[in-house]
Amino acid sequence: MLVPSHRSRADELSVVELSDAKGNRYVPAFTGHDQFELWQESRQGHSDEEIITTAVLLGQLGELLAASSAVAVVVNPMAENCLLSRPTLGVPAAPQSIPAQTRVAFGVPASVPEGLSALVRSLITASGVDDAAIAQIVQGEGAPEIVVVVSHDGAGQGLERFVEGLHAQLPAGQAVGVLDGRTALGARILASVPGER
Repeated sequence: MLVPSHRSRADELSVVELSDAKGNRYVPAFTGHDQFELWQESRQGHSDEEIITTAVLLGQLGELLAASSAVAVVVNPMAENCLLSRPTLGVPAAPQSIPAQTRVAFGVPASVPEGLSALVRSLITASGVDDAAIAQIVQGEGAPEIVVVVSHDGAGQGLERFVEGLHAQLPAGQAVGVLDGRTALGARILASVPGER
């Protein structure tokens, strides 16, 4: 498979991510140069960034997806448009992302689901993240949601282990999102909502 990457001014590579109208992000992958060229042609005039491709084994797609905020790998987006989701590739759920320009209010929740604080405290230790705060957010005119904002240094797989552990141990039917504390919103929440450590 061929996976496109951006080359930064510091000569570092970062995997390209595509997004849909709902703000979901995808890692594109191509079965050959012809499919990659079709996609490149569709981008003409949209960006002058240098894009290079890296050949990866099918089994490595899961590793790429785990290291990103994407919800799936999209294979040949200009043709088959086949989605390989995180569960399909054996990858834990991605941290929650909120589309740009969405009005968001946040604060300390009026009530925390039973057992969530204890679970978050145990996962902070087990996953090796720095801390985590339980917050309530409201996106636009939507209903309040409970999210766990995770503070971590980005090294290792702490955030991924935290997300995987949380979703594996939450009671059935309990919806709790996870927000990366390194995002702008995540950092603002961590600055004002006490952590669980």
